Amino acid sequence: MNDPNIRVLVALETAIRGGSIALFIDGNNVETLSGDSSVSRAEELVLSIDGLLRRHSLTPHEISLLAVSNGPGSYTGERIGISTAMGIGAALSAPLVGIELLSAMRHAVDHSDSLISAVPIGRDDVAWARVHPGDPDNSGWAPQIGTFADLIADFNEDVSRTVVVHDDLYRQMSNKYQEGTAHTIVNAGTGLAEYVGIDALFREDHPAPRPLYLLNRSRSDGLF
Repeated sequence: MNDPNIRVLVALETAIRGGSIALFIDGNNVETLSGDSSVSRAEELVLSIDGLLRRHSLTPHEISLLAVSNGPGSYTGERIGISTAMGIGAALSAPLVGIELLSAMRHAVDHSDSLISAVPIGRDDVAWARVHPGDPDNSGWAPQIGTFADLIADFNEDVSRTVVVHDDLYRQMSNKYQEGTAHTIVNAGTGLAEYVGIDALFREDHPAPRPLYLLNRSRSDGLF
Protein backbone atom coordinates (compact mmCIF):
# COMPACT_ATOMS: atom_id res chain seq x y z
CA MET A 1 0.00 0.00 0.00
CA ASN A 2 1.25 3.49 -0.82
CA ASP A 3 2.77 5.14 2.29
CA PRO A 4 0.96 8.48 2.89
CA ASN A 5 4.09 9.83 4.59
CA ILE A 6 5.97 9.75 1.29
CA ARG A 7 4.95 13.01 -0.36
CA VAL A 8 7.93 13.57 -2.66
CA LEU A 9 9.86 10.62 -4.08
CA VAL A 10 12.77 10.83 -6.53
CA ALA A 11 13.69 7.60 -8.34
CA LEU A 12 16.91 7.03 -10.28
CA GLU A 13 17.88 4.46 -12.90
CA THR A 14 21.25 5.34 -14.43
CA ALA A 15 22.64 2.06 -15.77
CA ILE A 16 20.48 1.29 -18.82
CA ARG A 17 21.19 3.31 -21.98
CA GLY A 18 20.60 7.02 -21.24
CA GLY A 19 19.10 6.35 -17.83
CA SER A 20 16.06 8.04 -16.31
CA ILE A 21 14.79 10.04 -13.34
CA ALA A 22 11.21 9.94 -12.08
CA LEU A 23 9.46 12.35 -9.73
CA PHE A 24 6.44 11.28 -7.68
CA ILE A 25 4.26 13.66 -5.68
CA ASP A 26 1.65 12.19 -3.35
CA GLY A 27 2.05 8.80 -4.99
CA ASN A 28 1.63 10.06 -8.57
CA ASN A 29 4.34 10.08 -11.21
CA VAL A 30 4.34 13.72 -12.35
CA GLU A 31 7.38 13.61 -14.64
CA THR A 32 9.99 11.19 -15.94
CA LEU A 33 13.19 12.20 -17.72
CA SER A 34 14.62 9.47 -19.92
CA GLY A 35 17.08 8.93 -22.71
CA ASP A 36 19.13 12.02 -21.82
CA SER A 37 22.84 11.26 -21.49
CA SER A 38 23.08 13.82 -18.68
CA VAL A 39 21.12 11.40 -16.48
CA SER A 40 23.98 8.91 -16.61
CA ARG A 41 26.81 11.45 -16.15
CA ALA A 42 27.83 11.96 -12.53
CA GLU A 43 28.62 15.63 -12.89
CA GLU A 44 25.19 16.47 -14.31
CA LEU A 45 22.90 14.03 -12.50
CA VAL A 46 22.48 16.23 -9.42
CA LEU A 47 21.72 19.24 -11.63
CA SER A 48 19.11 17.21 -13.53
CA ILE A 49 17.43 16.22 -10.26
CA ASP A 50 17.46 19.82 -9.03
CA GLY A 51 15.96 21.06 -12.30
CA LEU A 52 13.23 18.43 -12.14
CA LEU A 53 12.30 19.50 -8.61
CA ARG A 54 12.33 23.19 -9.52
CA ARG A 55 9.91 22.65 -12.41
CA HIS A 56 7.42 21.41 -9.84
CA SER A 57 8.14 24.16 -7.30
CA LEU A 58 10.01 21.81 -4.98
CA THR A 59 13.36 21.96 -3.20
CA PRO A 60 15.69 19.04 -2.43
CA HIS A 61 14.86 19.34 1.28
CA GLU A 62 11.27 18.33 0.49
CA ILE A 63 12.31 14.87 -0.73
CA SER A 64 10.59 12.25 1.44
CA LEU A 65 12.30 9.22 -0.10
CA LEU A 66 15.04 8.46 -2.63
CA ALA A 67 14.89 5.25 -4.64
CA VAL A 68 17.70 3.96 -6.83
CA SER A 69 18.02 0.93 -9.08
CA ASN A 70 20.41 -1.75 -7.86
CA GLY A 71 20.84 -2.89 -11.44
CA PRO A 72 21.56 -4.85 -13.45
CA GLY A 73 23.08 -2.49 -15.96
CA SER A 74 26.40 -0.97 -16.86
CA TYR A 75 29.01 -1.09 -14.10
CA THR A 76 29.76 2.63 -14.33
CA GLY A 77 26.08 3.57 -14.50
CA GLU A 78 25.23 1.58 -11.38
CA ARG A 79 28.08 3.20 -9.44
CA ILE A 80 26.98 6.68 -10.53
CA GLY A 81 23.34 6.15 -9.55
CA ILE A 82 23.97 4.52 -6.20
CA SER A 83 26.78 6.84 -5.11
CA THR A 84 24.77 9.93 -6.12
CA ALA A 85 21.67 8.71 -4.28
CA MET A 86 23.71 7.91 -1.18
CA GLY A 87 25.35 11.34 -1.27
CA ILE A 88 22.04 13.17 -1.63
CA GLY A 89 20.45 11.05 1.07
CA ALA A 90 23.28 11.75 3.49
CA ALA A 91 23.28 15.48 2.76
CA LEU A 92 19.52 15.81 3.23
CA SER A 93 19.06 13.11 5.89
CA ALA A 94 16.53 11.57 3.48
CA PRO A 95 15.73 7.84 3.56
CA LEU A 96 17.07 5.77 0.67
CA VAL A 97 15.95 2.44 -0.78
CA GLY A 98 17.63 0.17 -3.32
CA ILE A 99 15.30 -1.50 -5.83
CA GLU A 100 15.83 -4.59 -7.99
CA LEU A 101 15.13 -3.27 -11.49
CA LEU A 102 14.04 -6.48 -13.21
CA SER A 103 11.53 -7.18 -10.45
CA ALA A 104 10.25 -3.58 -10.46
CA MET A 105 9.47 -3.83 -14.17
CA ARG A 106 6.49 -6.02 -13.27
CA HIS A 107 4.66 -2.74 -12.63
CA ALA A 108 4.52 -2.24 -16.41
CA VAL A 109 1.60 -4.67 -16.51
CA ASP A 110 -1.65 -4.77 -14.53
CA HIS A 111 -1.77 -8.45 -13.63
CA SER A 112 -0.19 -10.51 -10.87
CA ASP A 113 1.09 -13.44 -12.92
CA SER A 114 4.78 -14.32 -13.11
CA LEU A 115 6.63 -12.88 -16.10
CA ILE A 116 10.02 -12.36 -17.69
CA SER A 117 11.62 -8.92 -17.68
CA ALA A 118 14.69 -7.95 -19.71
CA VAL A 119 16.99 -4.98 -20.25
CA PRO A 120 19.95 -4.31 -22.57
CA ILE A 121 23.37 -4.16 -20.95
CA GLY A 122 26.23 -2.67 -22.88
CA ARG A 123 26.28 -3.03 -26.64
CA ASP A 124 25.49 -6.70 -27.14
CA ASP A 125 24.42 -8.23 -23.82
CA VAL A 126 20.97 -8.64 -22.30
CA ALA A 127 19.98 -9.31 -18.68
CA TRP A 128 16.71 -11.00 -17.83
CA ALA A 129 14.89 -12.74 -15.00
CA ARG A 130 11.71 -14.60 -14.24
CA VAL A 131 9.81 -12.32 -11.89
CA HIS A 132 7.26 -13.39 -9.31
CA PRO A 133 4.99 -10.62 -7.93
CA GLY A 134 5.02 -12.07 -4.44
CA ASP A 135 8.82 -11.80 -4.28
CA PRO A 136 9.73 -8.10 -4.72
CA ASP A 137 13.47 -8.78 -4.35
CA ASN A 138 13.27 -11.67 -6.82
CA SER A 139 15.23 -13.81 -4.38
CA GLY A 140 13.89 -17.04 -5.83
CA TRP A 141 15.46 -16.73 -9.27
CA ALA A 142 18.82 -15.24 -10.19
CA PRO A 143 19.08 -12.90 -13.21
CA GLN A 144 20.78 -14.22 -16.32
CA ILE A 145 23.02 -12.50 -18.83
CA GLY A 146 23.60 -13.43 -22.44
CA THR A 147 22.93 -12.34 -25.99
CA PHE A 148 19.60 -11.29 -27.46
CA ALA A 149 19.39 -14.73 -29.10
CA ASP A 150 19.92 -16.36 -25.69
CA LEU A 151 16.98 -14.37 -24.30
CA ILE A 152 14.72 -15.43 -27.15
CA ALA A 153 15.71 -19.08 -26.76
CA ASP A 154 15.07 -18.98 -23.03
CA PHE A 155 11.59 -17.45 -23.05
CA ASN A 156 10.55 -19.65 -26.00
CA GLU A 157 10.98 -22.63 -23.65
CA ASP A 158 7.88 -21.45 -21.78
CA VAL A 159 4.43 -22.29 -23.10
CA SER A 160 2.98 -18.86 -22.43
CA ARG A 161 4.28 -15.87 -20.54
CA THR A 162 4.27 -12.10 -20.48
CA VAL A 163 7.66 -10.64 -21.42
CA VAL A 164 8.35 -7.04 -20.31
CA VAL A 165 11.30 -5.43 -22.08
CA HIS A 166 13.12 -2.11 -22.43
CA ASP A 167 12.25 -0.16 -25.58
CA ASP A 168 15.55 -1.06 -27.28
CA LEU A 169 14.82 -4.78 -26.95
CA TYR A 170 11.24 -4.34 -28.06
CA ARG A 171 12.48 -2.77 -31.27
CA GLN A 172 14.76 -5.75 -31.87
CA MET A 173 11.90 -8.20 -31.57
CA SER A 174 10.87 -8.44 -35.17
CA ASN A 175 7.68 -10.18 -36.27
CA LYS A 176 9.47 -13.47 -36.67
CA TYR A 177 9.92 -13.58 -32.88
CA GLN A 178 6.42 -12.39 -32.02
CA GLU A 179 4.31 -14.26 -34.58
CA GLY A 180 3.32 -17.80 -33.79
CA THR A 181 4.07 -17.51 -30.07
CA ALA A 182 1.69 -17.40 -27.13
CA HIS A 183 3.88 -14.83 -25.38
CA THR A 184 2.69 -11.27 -24.79
CA ILE A 185 5.51 -8.77 -25.42
CA VAL A 186 5.17 -5.53 -23.43
CA ASN A 187 7.24 -2.43 -24.16
CA ALA A 188 8.31 -0.94 -20.81
CA GLY A 189 9.69 2.13 -22.59
CA THR A 190 12.91 3.91 -21.66
CA GLY A 191 11.84 5.58 -18.40
CA LEU A 192 12.54 2.62 -16.14
CA ALA A 193 12.95 4.92 -13.13
CA GLU A 194 9.15 5.08 -13.05
CA TYR A 195 8.96 1.41 -12.09
CA VAL A 196 11.74 1.85 -9.53
CA GLY A 197 9.66 4.60 -7.94
CA ILE A 198 6.42 2.63 -7.99
CA ASP A 199 8.14 -0.33 -6.35
CA ALA A 200 9.58 1.92 -3.64
CA LEU A 201 6.17 3.44 -2.90
CA PHE A 202 4.62 0.07 -2.18
CA ARG A 203 7.44 -1.39 -0.11
CA GLU A 204 7.08 -1.69 3.65
CA ASP A 205 10.86 -1.88 4.12
CA HIS A 206 13.73 0.26 2.83
CA PRO A 207 16.67 -2.05 2.04
CA ALA A 208 19.95 -0.25 1.39
CA PRO A 209 21.21 -0.08 -2.22
CA ARG A 210 23.18 -3.15 -3.24
CA PRO A 211 24.67 -3.08 -6.75
CA LEU A 212 23.95 -6.08 -8.94
CA TYR A 213 26.84 -6.62 -11.33
CA LEU A 214 26.50 -9.29 -14.02
CA LEU A 215 29.38 -10.64 -16.11
CA ASN A 216 29.00 -12.46 -19.41
CA ARG A 217 31.81 -14.95 -18.97
CA SER A 218 31.75 -15.88 -22.64
CA ARG A 219 33.11 -12.37 -23.35
CA SER A 220 35.72 -12.29 -20.57
CA ASP A 221 38.38 -14.16 -22.57
CA GLY A 222 39.20 -16.40 -19.63
CA LEU A 223 40.12 -13.52 -17.33
CA PHE A 224 37.58 -14.54 -14.66
